Amino acid sequence: MIVSTKENKCNITILNKLDEINNVFDVIAMLATKWQFHTKLASNVQLAIEEIVSNIIYYAYTDKAEHQIHIEIKNKNNCILIKITDDGKYFNLTDSNFNVDLQAPADKR
Repeated sequence: MIVSTKENKCNITILNKLDEINNVFDVIAMLATKWQFHTKLASNVQLAIEEIVSNIIYYAYTDKAEHQIHIEIKNKNNCILIKITDDGKYFNLTDSNFNVDLQAPADKR
C-alpha cells in the first residue's frame, strides 16, 4: 500500500487483494482524527470503500495478475469526497440483464 497525504487530501494505492482493505481502514481512522470527523462518518466511509473495492476485486479483473486500485479522499468544506479508480473491466447497470424490482424490500431483491 502506498499512502500520500496533504492537508485536505489523501491518496491511497492498494493491490487487488482483499487483505489490503484493512490497511485502508487504518488510514481512514487516521484521517478521522486529523480532520476531526465523527466516528460514525469514519465507519460509513470505511463501509462504502470496502463495498466498492471488494466489488472491484471480485468482478473487475478476469486475470490473476496484480492490479492497482487508487483511492483519493478529500476533505472539502467539511464534505468527504471519495474517488476510486482501477484498470478493471467496467460495469454498467444499464448494459446488464438484471431484472430487479427496486420497489421490493432490500432482502427480497
